[in-house]
Amino acid sequence: MTEREILDAAAGLRALRIGGNTTEIEDWIASMNCYLISSQLPKRNRKFAGAFVADDLAESVGSTLCQHAIEGGGGRVVAKLCGSLRDAPSAYALYKGLMSSVSQYFECRDRLRADHFRMWISFLSFVADLYANIGGGKDGELVNFVFQVFDYLLRAPILETLKIEELESLISALLSVGYDLERECPDQLSLLKDLIRDAFIDVSEPWARKMILLLLELGASGWKLPAEANEYYFQQTTN
Repeated sequence: MTEREILDAAAGLRALRIGGNTTEIEDWIASMNCYLISSQLPKRNRKFAGAFVADDLAESVGSTLCQHAIEGGGGRVVAKLCGSLRDAPSAYALYKGLMSSVSQYFECRDRLRADHFRMWISFLSFVADLYANIGGGKDGELVNFVFQVFDYLLRAPILETLKIEELESLISALLSVGYDLERECPDQLSLLKDLIRDAFIDVSEPWARKMILLLLELGASGWKLPAEANEYYFQQTTN
């Protein structure tokens, strides 16, 4: 990262105003600045540059960012900020912290959905937004969460208790990342299309079937929503 990029990232982190973790975030920003300074030294003086890469701090900050995105709102802003940090000195540690936290939330999906529905919807949106900004990850862990979300919601017994907000989140996800999924993991996307087709057949609620049909049609329309679909799919879902 350049000095300008680090300054912009630092401003973005501070703008989140995450209470309780200010010192941790400031320490990580300081470590990035130290790394930048050391990397500009002559090669013979760079032997300690690695010491400034605070992986433990970065991992903790990643977890904190995920929690803020899901519980504090503003997940899209956090996801965009994470995208700007892809080239940070400790980017992989930040990613590990994000994935660890995403995994913990997903493990609690039944309780989140039942008792903290707003947070659950924030989680659904954040997973897609994060993938849109940082990609699936070298280990494919993030993109797997994208597919697991669909698998969880579009199978029994959850399928018959789906809420409009959940299907809207799935539609938004495919509008945002459908093209990338098709390019980067076509085999998994093919299985997802089969799952969506089966869900369309199995679901009993007419409004849900209509919205699941849109999930099917998005793939055929280049992952774009036709203008006329707004009225047909969304204004009529409760009829």
